[in-house]
Amino acid sequence: MSTVLLVDDNADLRHVFRLVLEDQGYRVLTASNGKEGLDAAIAHLPDAVLTDWHMPELNGEELCRQVRRHSVLAPVPIAVISAMDPPAEKQTLWTLYLRKPVNVETLIYTAARLLTGRLPRTAVRPFQSSPTPSRWQPVQSKCWP
Repeated sequence: MSTVLLVDDNADLRHVFRLVLEDQGYRVLTASNGKEGLDAAIAHLPDAVLTDWHMPELNGEELCRQVRRHSVLAPVPIAVISAMDPPAEKQTLWTLYLRKPVNVETLIYTAARLLTGRLPRTAVRPFQSSPTPSRWQPVQSKCWP
């Protein structure tokens, strides 16, 4: 199950988006501002982030910037959802930019696109010759009966 972090200061919109995404089978984490969103992203390492642009405490631009600076979160795809036109000089901060109002079909398509775009990089990885950073090590196939 993929985890989506939804960050928006509008509680009604956050609730509706959460219901739609959960209905599609995603695990949804929510935050009401950018600071809460960054804390949730660091704590839970989501597979994708959907965020508003204008929020209190930490706006969408700064949230995107902080996510991109974090070594573990940097590859996480981000979709910005805003009523404003996207600032052209900051396009490297996000993966997709959507204009509000966003309908249900667009939200579903966006989440699927963000997550499937990420799957080829993480779904199939060959065993590496260097040891993995955890206590679990890959077992060579010749060890199996």
